[in-house]
This record gives sequence, structure tokens and C-alpha cells, in this order.
Amino acid sequence: MKILVPTDFSINSLAGIHFAIHLANQTDAEIHLQFIYVNHLAKVFAVKEDPVVQTSLTEDKEQSAYQVKLEEFVLGIYNEMGIQPKRFSVEVIRGVRADSALLNYCAKTSGIDYICMSTKGADKIDRLFGTNTGNLVTKSDVPVIVVPLDYAIQPFTKIVYASDLQDFDAEIERVVNFSSALKTPIEVLHFVPDLALIPDKYNQQEVEKNTTMALRSILRKRIRFIRC
Repeated sequence: MKILVPTDFSINSLAGIHFAIHLANQTDAEIHLQFIYVNHLAKVFAVKEDPVVQTSLTEDKEQSAYQVKLEEFVLGIYNEMGIQPKRFSVEVIRGVRADSALLNYCAKTSGIDYICMSTKGADKIDRLFGTNTGNLVTKSDVPVIVVPLDYAIQPFTKIVYASDLQDFDAEIERVVNFSSALKTPIEVLHFVPDLALIPDKYNQQEVEKNTTMALRSILRKRIRFIRC
């Protein structure tokens, strides 16, 4: 399992990094941490030599400096968490916006199973253009794990999965892939105005009957239907 973790070196990004490191430590997953380096076109007008060449050299130097900073930043977090670093890599990529750069990167890079990042309240600008996290969740083909800012590290004991059951068979496959790495049970929640509206094929007995023995051993699944 490979997890892509974006960061901007801010306190707000720490929850996503903490979650990813904790997840990788329990599953032996690989994590790939990225910083999006934004090109500053204004530098073109601030140099006397060939602006294109000089700007490229300046940006390459800054990008290398960010690479060193990112590695030190990540190693510092591992040290604070008391976890020995293993199977992690860092990379600085260029882009105009973090969300579009990450989407483009994932489209061109195979083997990424999840994107893990923190979220925070959108400011006025983000409400107009969409937050990086919100855009990734709605546009990414790679599943996005969104971690709240107040996340506190604790053992993974259960996965609660909310579903409208419209595409359950396809959805549960992805949830199973995630839970099997953690060896945790899954609890599926379906909110309906009337329990009588639940399709027969999704009642507890039918699900258990139609689930393969191998899948059942992974899931140890409990399904609750809750009225709302």
C-alpha cells in the first residue's frame, strides 16, 4: 500500500501526516510526502540576465532547498512521534495550485493507493475557488483520506462506513481492501426513514449468505441500519 501525503509545512498539515505515519506503522505501507512548489513568475522581471534561464536556475535551487527542508521536517515528525522512519520518501513538485498539481501527479503516477491530508475551514477565497481538500475529494480517482485537525493518534479498531447501498458491491470492495491491511472489522451504516425500505438483499442474513468465506473472514462484518 502506498499513501501520498501533501504538506505545506504548516501546523494544519500535521494531522494528515500523523495519521499517515501511524497507518503506515501498523500496515507496513509506504508513504510519499510532497510539497507543492509554486512557480513565481514575478522573478522573471527581477533579473538582468536571460530571464527564462535565470529564473529556471533560481527555481531549481529553491526546489532543492525545499527538498532538504521537507526531509528534515518529516524526520522531525517521526522523532516527535517516537517512530522509527521506514519506507518513506519525499518529493517537491511544481504547480500552480496544490489540488491541481496533486491530481495531475496521480494521473501520471501509478501505484498510489490513497491520498491522506488534513482539512480545515475554508476561508473566503477558498469558498470561491474550492478548498484543496474539497477539490481532491470530488475530483480524484484515488481515494482521499481526510483527517480532522484535532485528530489524536490511537489504535485502529473499527471502520465505520456509511452507504446509501446504491453501489454497495463496488464500494465495499474498496473498504475491504483498506480494512484488510488493518485487520479491523467493518460496520456499515445505512440511514433510512423506514426500515421496511431496506432492500432484501442487504439485510443481515442475505449479506452473510452471499459473502464468500474468504471475505467473511476478513470482514467479520456487522451491518446496522439506523432510522433517521
